[in-house]
Amino acid sequence: MKKLKLSLISFFGLMKKNFIDPMKKSVADRRFWNLLALILVGLGVFAAALGLLYLVGMFIVAIWNAFLTVWNWLALNFWALVLAIALIIWGRVYIQEFFRKKREDREELRLQQEQLVNEEQNRFGAQNHIQVRQIIFDVLQDVGRLVNLEPPASLSSLDAPVHFAFQNGTLFFYYAVLKQGTVDCKKSLALLQDRLQQKALANELGLQPTSIVFRGVAYPIIMVDKVTDMGSYIELRIAWASEAYLSQRGSRGNFGGGIPSGRNDDNDF
Repeated sequence: MKKLKLSLISFFGLMKKNFIDPMKKSVADRRFWNLLALILVGLGVFAAALGLLYLVGMFIVAIWNAFLTVWNWLALNFWALVLAIALIIWGRVYIQEFFRKKREDREELRLQQEQLVNEEQNRFGAQNHIQVRQIIFDVLQDVGRLVNLEPPASLSSLDAPVHFAFQNGTLFFYYAVLKQGTVDCKKSLALLQDRLQQKALANELGLQPTSIVFRGVAYPIIMVDKVTDMGSYIELRIAWASEAYLSQRGSRGNFGGGIPSGRNDDNDF
């Protein structure tokens, strides 16, 4: 019993010397508090790491559960999904084909209408070319020599290589007239136009209609649009008047005057 007592006294003495006294000293010089703070920070980091690991684990579990849910739904609705995809693809192809066919039908209709318009224009041009040629024949008999133009001996002698053409929606007739000398194209145009005006006022054109009213003024239904010197002959370009043509002609300032000679049809109108 005495030995046990001595052993305990020796143990506590060692504890006091090796642990308690150094701890008291550490507390006295604040190393203890630094150690304690370090331990607490370590515990906090460890707890945060455990929490983050827990959250990552929960997230992985949630993703896995969602994947299983989707997989199970796909397994249960596989054929319905295949049918839906097939319907979507078919619907898209059908819609594309429908609109393609509609565009083709619209283009075909446009071409048919354009062909009908061209046929009607050609019919109209061919029909009136003969009548306009007769009018130009009579006008040249009246005033041709005044501007050094040879009155035609026959109607066919007035025929130009191109009888008529449509440009920007306006019908133009072309006639060739032999020259008797130097020809002033501006003077010729003005004189020929004046004579056409006189015949229109006298209702001698033989066309229907005879005149067209534009901005309160009546104009002959046919007008000398251009006189072009071709060397041994001049080319007359006669326009079938319309509101669009008269508006364009007015913007050029050519209602009563002439226009320069020189062939450039596309730029003239």
